[in-house]
Amino acid sequence: VKTSPTAANRFALATAYLKAKQNDKALPLIAAAVQQEPRNVELRLTLGRLLREAKNMDGAAREFYAAAQADPKSVPAWREFASTLFLLGNYEGTLKAFDQLRGLGEENAAQWYLRALCYDRMKDYKEAQPAYEKFLAMSDGKSPEEEFKARQRLRVIKKILEKK
Repeated sequence: VKTSPTAANRFALATAYLKAKQNDKALPLIAAAVQQEPRNVELRLTLGRLLREAKNMDGAAREFYAAAQADPKSVPAWREFASTLFLLGNYEGTLKAFDQLRGLGEENAAQWYLRALCYDRMKDYKEAQPAYEKFLAMSDGKSPEEEFKARQRLRVIKKILEKK
């Protein structure tokens, strides 16, 4: 890196640091590589993950969004962006990112569970109910704890909607 500070060399050295569990040394190298190649999706995803591990959620979300903008068909970028927005409590943004994933043909039970939670936390019970139901239909016993929570929330939501 000292003799040839290319993005590829920085990424290679950062990868070695990551394997040695020295994320603090990898982070500035990846950040510098992103500066050199701002449209490199893999670099941005790596930087976003490092920022998320460092508890810099806003920075992570920015990097994941930049990765998604660099390649709008990148399922990993949209997936990381959605999950980070959810952790930040940006439920409307999470739902929009999940819509992007659905448009790319990416849809699974976990996403429907998080969709349901977003609607539930936004008190949009008319949308939360079918989202929980879709999650339960897709989960097929693979997430018993979340399925239990979803069934409990469905009972409460049905009562809330009956009162309206």
